[in-house]
Amino acid sequence: MNTKDEEFQKRLLVMFREEAREHLDSITKGLLDLEKEVPTDEKKEIIERVYRETHSLKGAARAVSLSRVEGLCQNLESVFSALKRGETTIDSSSFDLLHKVVDNLSKIISPDDLPVDERDIEQLISNLKNLLLVQSQKPAEDQKKNIETGSTGDNIEKPVEIKESEPLLSRGTVRVATWKLDSLFSKTDELIMWRLAQGQMVADLKDLNIRFQEWFWNYSKINSQFLKLKQSLETRSDDNRNEGFTSDLLRLTEFLDYNRNFIDTIERRTRTLTENATKENFGLYEFTESIREEVKRTLLLPASVILDNYQKFVRTFSREKGKEAELISSGAEIEVDRRVLDELKDPLLHLIRNSIDHGIENEKERLQAGKSKKGRIKINLSSVAGNRFTITYEDDGRGIDLEAVKNSGLKNGIFSEDQLDKLTESEILTSIFYSGLSTSQIITDTSGRGLGLAIVLEKVEALGGYIDVSSEKGKSTRFEITLPLTIATFRGVLVRAGKLRYAIPIRNIKRVFMAKTTEIETIENRSVIRINGVHLSIIPLEQVLYDKTGNEDDKPDSFPAIYLHDHGNEILLQVDEVLASIEVLVKTLGPQLKHLEGVAGATILGNGSVIPVLRIDEIIESAIKTDFSVTAESGRKDTDKKAPNILVAEDSITSRMLLKNILEGAGYKVETAVDGVDAFSKIKTGQFDVLVSDVDMPRMNGFTLTEKVRADPKNSDIPVILVTALESQEDKEHGIEAGANAYIVKSSFDQSNLLEVISRLL
Repeated sequence: MNTKDEEFQKRLLVMFREEAREHLDSITKGLLDLEKEVPTDEKKEIIERVYRETHSLKGAARAVSLSRVEGLCQNLESVFSALKRGETTIDSSSFDLLHKVVDNLSKIISPDDLPVDERDIEQLISNLKNLLLVQSQKPAEDQKKNIETGSTGDNIEKPVEIKESEPLLSRGTVRVATWKLDSLFSKTDELIMWRLAQGQMVADLKDLNIRFQEWFWNYSKINSQFLKLKQSLETRSDDNRNEGFTSDLLRLTEFLDYNRNFIDTIERRTRTLTENATKENFGLYEFTESIREEVKRTLLLPASVILDNYQKFVRTFSREKGKEAELISSGAEIEVDRRVLDELKDPLLHLIRNSIDHGIENEKERLQAGKSKKGRIKINLSSVAGNRFTITYEDDGRGIDLEAVKNSGLKNGIFSEDQLDKLTESEILTSIFYSGLSTSQIITDTSGRGLGLAIVLEKVEALGGYIDVSSEKGKSTRFEITLPLTIATFRGVLVRAGKLRYAIPIRNIKRVFMAKTTEIETIENRSVIRINGVHLSIIPLEQVLYDKTGNEDDKPDSFPAIYLHDHGNEILLQVDEVLASIEVLVKTLGPQLKHLEGVAGATILGNGSVIPVLRIDEIIESAIKTDFSVTAESGRKDTDKKAPNILVAEDSITSRMLLKNILEGAGYKVETAVDGVDAFSKIKTGQFDVLVSDVDMPRMNGFTLTEKVRADPKNSDIPVILVTALESQEDKEHGIEAGANAYIVKSSFDQSNLLEVISRLL
């Protein structure tokens, strides 16, 4: 194959992958729909749709010579062909097989070259053939009784009526790469910079025009005086008139007349130029806004593009956890900015994981509570005023255990003992978004670290949205997320702190006012101001960003203060000057500065100045958590702390040495044990801060070792981490019952994961 043919084949493969992804998404949705209780006519339509999608994918795969895809599709097509004719039915295990086929097809067509074992493909094809063979051997009466697909009874496949489709051009649709749309939208954003620049020019012209008017007013007064002087001289006698002075005065008068006419002309021209520039700026504003709206519409996608993907995840993940759950969505036709949808994928995934892992009970518990055996997760989207939409997420699980949240908050230092009894239900529920807070009894590969909901909040607020949570014990948990439909510009306040200027989003500002130095009080080494009966910390912006302390002797009598709020937290920010209200278009800082704390990005003013845009959640968090009165000595109080002592129980010498090297490399002191008996003996005679143990060991396994440690009064509080190859839900539940604090599966082992868990438990 020559170079030209190779390039063509590559382009063809790229096009195939895009087309194949659409076919597979439709097949997956069809399989999920078939598992639900749907009317016979609707089920027939679903089967027909999946059959056609499979057939189309098979043909496309043949065109690019992907024989593995073609072979799987051929056998999958045969299954649905038999379903259409009423010759077979499929049960729960059969659906598992069909989903597995689709998963492997996704791997094969993936551009990431995901590994696929040829033996797995052959086995899947064999299983599909066996599925048809087993079903075909059923008695005819039994098949007729189980057929729910609306078979005609004569086993003759009737042709499906195909409506004449509209020409492509009349539909007005075209496949465009998303990076091209992103690039186009970025360029329309640049138009705003030019619009702002022209707006600045209009402002400058208006200022110039005002100055001309001031000058003209002053000139008129002087000219009037000269005219009076001229008239006075002209009325004198010739003998008293100084000819030279009169001549100079006349020339000066002529110049002033000329100057007046000249300035009058300049003033008229600048006024005309200002009026024209103002009109053009208004026209440019309308034009850029219309272009941006048109381009934004090209980036809008129905929310179903991400919601449909969660259907299968809910099915798979709930089964992994030994439960049954289904996802019910509504309002998925609402169109949202693709970039917003991309950022929503992780938050919704974390909520679903939380629901299945913590909220939804197993079948036995649900039936005892009078619920259906299958848990339900509902996601509803609805539009609200102001170019925003709301996602209402709800599960029908056990709800949030408020006491467990309070205990976890106390353990992690989020609450103090004094605060616990004063907390409202709303405050307790809000605390679940704090990083590190988890009510899970054990840390696993999917839960227990207290990061999921913190990530949800971070993502939602980064998009300019907010989230509310409510819960009813034993019945449900509900999250309501409000977000903008599109990522766009917003209004901000331009402030100065020291020599630098910053932009603060208006949505985080409650009030801007002049505070008096005499209003400042000191409570617990913090400067506060009392507002509406509440003491709010007042902190200089420079101090938050740079830990820069101002001169105590150089405090003004009053200063600008900005009342900031973010998700229930409030502070007063002291700045040197409030400059203006501006339109903010946030630009990213690039990979080098993306982790700069307290800064979300930068915006460009009309005069070309680059201004940092503050990230208020981080500003407030830093201000609340930082004790600005800490001395250098107190900052060094932990430097001489002894390294924690960790016991590793592992019968495999390779795994034992690997864990030992990882932990010692992280600065821990490590001892090892060859099995559970050896480990328990060392625990009885030694002193350890953490136990890391395998489960499957001779003489005493990890479960028994954990139980014996928990039963020993002297060592019952030692954190226990089980690192094992056993990954079933039953084994994880056994670990919880035994008293383990964390359960890490070796198949997904990551040393940073282990170190993070140890750090959290110490």
